[in-house]
Amino acid sequence: MPAKRALFLFVLCATAALAADPPELRPLKGEKIKGDLVTLNDKEVVLQVDGKAVSTPVEGVLQLDFRAPVAPVGVYSQVDLADGSVLRCSKVEFKDKDVTVTLTSGQTATVPLNLISSFMREANDVKLVAAWKDLFGGKKKSYDILVRKTGPDKLGYQEGTVYGADATGTKFEFKQTDEEKGTRPIELVHGMILNRPPDPNMPPRLCEVFDSQGARLFAKSVLLKDGKFVVETQCGAKFEYPAESLAKLDYSRGKLTYLSDVELARVKVEHRSVFDAGSQFQRDRNIDGRDTKIQLAGKTFTKGLAMHDYTALTFDLDGEYREFKAVAGIDDNVGQGNPAPVVLKIEGDGKELLKLDITRKDGAKDISLNVKDVSKLKITVTHSDDNPFGIGSHLDLADAKVSK
Repeated sequence: MPAKRALFLFVLCATAALAADPPELRPLKGEKIKGDLVTLNDKEVVLQVDGKAVSTPVEGVLQLDFRAPVAPVGVYSQVDLADGSVLRCSKVEFKDKDVTVTLTSGQTATVPLNLISSFMREANDVKLVAAWKDLFGGKKKSYDILVRKTGPDKLGYQEGTVYGADATGTKFEFKQTDEEKGTRPIELVHGMILNRPPDPNMPPRLCEVFDSQGARLFAKSVLLKDGKFVVETQCGAKFEYPAESLAKLDYSRGKLTYLSDVELARVKVEHRSVFDAGSQFQRDRNIDGRDTKIQLAGKTFTKGLAMHDYTALTFDLDGEYREFKAVAGIDDNVGQGNPAPVVLKIEGDGKELLKLDITRKDGAKDISLNVKDVSKLKITVTHSDDNPFGIGSHLDLADAKVSK
């Protein structure tokens, strides 16, 4: 057999094997389950494991993993829906009051313009994305906005009202503030933000769907039908995905909460030192404050807390969770300054649940605590007697989370 043909067949077989790799289910309780997907609906997930059907109720599912997502290749646009879904699109077409989007993973759907929150071309360009955030990030607007590109990495905008596109899909009908209604060529519009009130009747979220190209859909329903995954978002947009175009289904909302995601209004922060007052703790990065992920014993974590000496964090759990889990240790990338142990103390409603001395030599330590009915979870990091000034006494709690 010629070498090129043999190589082609090897790649083909490897690709087929990868596509056929069964998904893995992470339940709220118990061990992970890996097997062929038989049934998926709003009530249960059924996997075939060693010839037997294993059913897990949706309320007991945290996540269903298919594969790791990859970034789209080349230029793509981003469309945000009114329910928070983020679409990565190879093509976006406006016509009358509708928008037809083609995702980079190949799926196509047509949605009403009033379901669109924002649209941005060249979302792959980090400089343009940064310019967009500088202009609009965290700022509320009272009008619609049409964005134009004024330079290689510069943007400008006009405020007014977007009424829709014309029948040919070449112009937007737009009324700038204090001016008469006019038109703007769609090809010259870099993006837009639509000021629309939230829908009070929006159905609840079942899960978050992540496709293989990094799109994120907030779904009210996901069904496996005729070999395709039918996804309907909370605001009513529908997509059909083949299995190879999905990365994961995340059902964890309300069941599992990472402490680094708890809004600061529900976190009481105490810091009792005149040293390092500006770095009491960090969320999802290490204590040095730079964009460096938490790393313990050679493993990198995307979620977690990093806390300095003399710091205590109290989280309002309202008695809604049963278990606390984390991986504790001294971050690989942060100098400890003193080999003496760092002291970790965890309390539930004033009752001590754990007290632990940790050094860098200890590596990463798994922690699992019963927090059933706990309203206030307090985590304190301090120094040992061998390090009275607390020099370098800081600690990571990687993957710190509570679950129901």
